[in-house]
Amino acid sequence: MNKPSRPIVVGFGSVPGGTGCTTLATHAATYAARQGLHTLAISIDPSADMLRRMGVDDDALYIDAHYPKEDRLKLAFMPPEFFIHDVVTALPNLGFGGEVRNPDIIFLDLGPGIVQSRAVSADFWVVPIQDTRSFESIKSRSYPQGSIRTFFVLSKVPYGAKKRLLSSVSSLVNDLPDGKAQLIYSDIPNSGLILRTEAECKTIWELSSRSQSTRDLDYFCKKLLSLVNEDRTKVQSAEQEIAKAFAIGAPLANPPSSPGPLPSDDVQDETLKAAQAGIETNPPTQDKPDHKQRRITHGFEREIERLFGTGVVPKASRRKKRA
Repeated sequence: MNKPSRPIVVGFGSVPGGTGCTTLATHAATYAARQGLHTLAISIDPSADMLRRMGVDDDALYIDAHYPKEDRLKLAFMPPEFFIHDVVTALPNLGFGGEVRNPDIIFLDLGPGIVQSRAVSADFWVVPIQDTRSFESIKSRSYPQGSIRTFFVLSKVPYGAKKRLLSSVSSLVNDLPDGKAQLIYSDIPNSGLILRTEAECKTIWELSSRSQSTRDLDYFCKKLLSLVNEDRTKVQSAEQEIAKAFAIGAPLANPPSSPGPLPSDDVQDETLKAAQAGIETNPPTQDKPDHKQRRITHGFEREIERLFGTGVVPKASRRKKRA
């Protein structure tokens, strides 16, 4: 997965409770960290169930701190009464920045009903679908909606009802008008192994590596990160194209030539005075005629003067008159 310049925010939430949001968020955060991403898992659920499953004691739940779980996995608690709309802006309050680098990806686990108030923003939302209550939230569009995309996934569904529910959910998602909803063709079964992860506060990879439930969760986490990375790359490419189009802060490719230094005040004053006095400061130059044309013109003028008696009388004519 590409390293983003800004942390990617992926939230898990649904209107009805008990759909498996905490289970999916816990495993997705663990999977991302094991793939080399610096991951932060934030519980917004007042019960902080996700943090307990990851080994944080009730006595250690502080709002203004994060808890290192693994080398690349950190945890934090932000209950709704202290919650900030954009979790990225709250990272310094959680101890990030400086020596502690910002995470590459943030996973949010919401409590039931919080999504109705639109109190939290995320680039992507994952909405587990389980029963008719989930269907009603899709029809009424009361589910959390990501700024980039919202993913739907079947969760805790009996194996026998998988195909029927998958077809129904697919039809509902395709009818949504915004074009940002997508169904992940995977399902998280309601198996005993999944229930053990909740009771024993362990991930499914710690309990079994060969079960069908393990393969289902593994496929879901891999598919989710792949889709998030794909959509995020498209958004970044679009932002870069917009920046290029507007050329924000970029130097011009062919800057205009400098007009040179402005004339001094004295030169401007002299030019103004000459213009007011009717003096042409820069008279146009005229081309000089050649010598042959000059002789022809001069001779023609003298002949006109002689014929009309307006010119100077030649010396020979003056001598005849005196005689």
